[in-house]
Amino acid sequence: MELRQTIDLARRVHNRIFDDIVSGKYPPGAQLPAAREIAAEHRVGYCTAVQAVRMLREEGIIDCHAGRRARVLSTARPHCRIGIVLDNARIGAPLFSYATCHSGWILHNAVQLALMKRRLPAVTLAPGSVFADYLGHLDGLILIRHTDTPWNLPLYPELPAVNICNQVPPEPWFNSVCIDRRAALTRMAIFFVTRGVRQFWMVANRNRLEWDEPVRAVLREHGIDDCRRFVERSLFGHGVKKRFAREILPELRLPAAFFASGDFQARELTVQLSGAGLCPKKDFFVIGGTGLPESAHWTPSPSVIATPFWSLAETAAEMLGQCLQKPRSELPLRTIPARLVWRKT
Repeated sequence: MELRQTIDLARRVHNRIFDDIVSGKYPPGAQLPAAREIAAEHRVGYCTAVQAVRMLREEGIIDCHAGRRARVLSTARPHCRIGIVLDNARIGAPLFSYATCHSGWILHNAVQLALMKRRLPAVTLAPGSVFADYLGHLDGLILIRHTDTPWNLPLYPELPAVNICNQVPPEPWFNSVCIDRRAALTRMAIFFVTRGVRQFWMVANRNRLEWDEPVRAVLREHGIDDCRRFVERSLFGHGVKKRFAREILPELRLPAAFFASGDFQARELTVQLSGAGLCPKKDFFVIGGTGLPESAHWTPSPSVIATPFWSLAETAAEMLGQCLQKPRSELPLRTIPARLVWRKT
């Protein structure tokens, strides 16, 4: 109990000194009072004052060595508190986890790492959170969003904020970074043409069926007009499993190509096609649209259009840093190209 009280007191002293640094009382390069002076000023014990100074040093705010007075570093800056907001109302009630939101979970972790690299503490606000309870305690936001689903927060919240979008938005939003799949999709379509594909299927939920537009354009230029869409609501391809024999198999013209917006959907397609006696890379080609790291270890491993998770997170953290320095910044939209990865399907 005594140790906990000492840490709590040290944290209070730390916060007061930190406030003095932020206010300019101790500008960069200035020396802090000796530990005994700090203890007397804040009416705490010497060991508590030393602990508070140690906390500041560990946070990179000051530099201190035995026998010398602590000095405020020229690179010291306030440690802003950042909210990572998973603002996707479509996910709804289920607990936010890898099982319910694969790419969102990976992107969330990448953002956390990018913020940790910059010594910016972050709190996760998952779908269903009462955002209003948190916003007053935060200095900035990184919002992980799907452009094709409703949100809980406005596009431009009052706090400095950066959007990470799952596709190119309909307008050039500022303070945003997004995935651009168009070049990868075009490469995929050219590959299908060179392999003599006669039919193309897009497998996705209704909001993402239009991802296939660059593919359709290339195929039609080369006389391939049989392009179809299969609506799949499940992340795991449950609809493919139930309806494949009735809605896809009778309509197949081989060789056929499939692009699924999710990797698990692509895996289920491969299972069903192989179960029907068809051969990968001969009778059919399947491409997944997420690029989950684990998909490389599936058998067979699907070809994918890989989401650049780390590049998106790093870019968003960098942009947020600029917004924190200039709160009313309007940084232009940045796009990160996805990458086509060829594997077994």
